[in-house]
Amino acid sequence: MMGRKFHDVAESMRGKTSGFTFAAAHADGKDWVFVFISCRGVDKPTRHGRAKRLAGGALAHYRKKNCLVVIDRDGEHYDLMLTNPEYEPDAADIAAGEELFGHLRMKTVDISRL
Repeated sequence: MMGRKFHDVAESMRGKTSGFTFAAAHADGKDWVFVFISCRGVDKPTRHGRAKRLAGGALAHYRKKNCLVVIDRDGEHYDLMLTNPEYEPDAADIAAGEELFGHLRMKTVDISRL
């Protein structure tokens, strides 16, 4: 399911020359949240800043201790970002979590039936 979510995010940017999109996934009972990003034509400092904000927001919103960010960069490269498990979300992360993830639809999937 995680791979499918990343594939869907990457596919949403196929054929585009610029843009940025993301999705999040997590497993109940596990202390990880995954943020999948696909972008086109976004420079490194902007991409890194957005990924950092998304990671902090995801940690705060989903109340997890670990976040792995996977970035599909221009359909040609992948970047990874892993948060420090000692990191404690601050007020900016809480606000980012509400803004970036609060409106997203969540889907529950029983993977034992796949």
